Amino acid sequence: MGKHWKWLMPLPLFFMLVACRNANPLQSDLHTVQETAKTEISIAATNDNLTPLMISEFESNHPGIHLKRVEPNPYLLLNPNSIADVPDIISISLEDFPYYAQQGAALNLGPYVKDNAAFDSEALFPIVNFFRYNGSQHGSGDLYGFLKGWSPGSVLLYHKSLFDAADLPYPEREQPMTWDELLEISRSLTIKHEEKHDQYGFGVLDENSIMNQNMYLLQMAQLGKTPWYSNYNKADFTSDESKRIFQYWNQVLQYEIGPDPMNLVTNSSKELFLEGKLAILMADYGFAMQVEQSALDPRDIGFAPLPLYENGKHVLPFQSKSAAIIYSKTEHPDAAWKVFEWYLTGQPAREWVTMHNEFPVSKAEASDLYASSAWSRQVLNFFQQQINMVQPFPDFNPYVTNRVMNNLFDKYLIPVYFHKVELQTAMYKLSQDVYFEIQDHIQMAE
Repeated sequence: MGKHWKWLMPLPLFFMLVACRNANPLQSDLHTVQETAKTEISIAATNDNLTPLMISEFESNHPGIHLKRVEPNPYLLLNPNSIADVPDIISISLEDFPYYAQQGAALNLGPYVKDNAAFDSEALFPIVNFFRYNGSQHGSGDLYGFLKGWSPGSVLLYHKSLFDAADLPYPEREQPMTWDELLEISRSLTIKHEEKHDQYGFGVLDENSIMNQNMYLLQMAQLGKTPWYSNYNKADFTSDESKRIFQYWNQVLQYEIGPDPMNLVTNSSKELFLEGKLAILMADYGFAMQVEQSALDPRDIGFAPLPLYENGKHVLPFQSKSAAIIYSKTEHPDAAWKVFEWYLTGQPAREWVTMHNEFPVSKAEASDLYASSAWSRQVLNFFQQQINMVQPFPDFNPYVTNRVMNNLFDKYLIPVYFHKVELQTAMYKLSQDVYFEIQDHIQMAE
């Protein structure tokens, strides 16, 4: 009896161990099922746009959704039929929204924003209407995109000390100068010795001094014109207004008043301005607010409004680096919308406008903007006064991307600069090339 007892004693413990051992795989399997039951939503965004902490907080409040951040590719959808694994939510450049909407890549947000207080058009600045699309043109219809923040217009920042050294009066704070006046002042502020620039007169933030699509469309809007035919299927760059603008920027290149590839300058306009080697910088609200965090003395920096054409319209561009759409072919539109709404109007949006010094899209939140220093109060007040002059509908063609347009501008302006071709010939060829680009896109879509 004693012998058998020795063998039987461990049996209860044995069965407990077996039960425990079997319990772990069951729990693991259940955990796996729960994990796979989550809906994964991918977002093309930079790490400062969507931090790990933001993702963690969202997932804790929405346990059924798993967020996956991927690095953005601004031209992800240029050939959507050859692209796999397109993210559910895509950060886009402002200029290319009409292109994404026209080719059907953006989800119609109309059903989701209806009766949603965060998207009440009366509570938002009119620039939000840029993201409306009616099936043929942006600016009206349902919402197909949104943005976290924006810059109302631009500003000319300038070094007072460089104006003093050139014995030039400061630009007027209230009355805009003309584009021709800006050119002449910039020539006077450009200093060059033995083919080397010691100082430049004028530059544009994040751009070189060769004309780009944004600048061209702004100046055309000031002249009350557009290069596009009514249905955007054709362009005309041979008008007197276009010629005037092309001639202007050819002069900018000829006079070498700013850094550009033609004079082999590697420093950007921003860098040169911060070093005190560029007198006037066209900048946005975000950069203007950051001046006092740089090595510059804010007391030496003045600001003036964007130039106008004589008798031209006083319209200004709006800028944003935080636009996004939901991919129209997402497999989980409802879950993607929850993420989109949080991402564009929730905590990530509030952190974005604070970190990047942009205006909130909400009028109420914008009215609560706080400036803690004399410089920031001046900047805030200056841009607030410009809001009513902001052009809400930049006239981008929905069949041609911003990169293609800028490449075509360079293609035909650079030979003019080197006197290889007449300006009128270049403008005619530009019109032809843009027409071919538009028609190729229309035929591909059919």
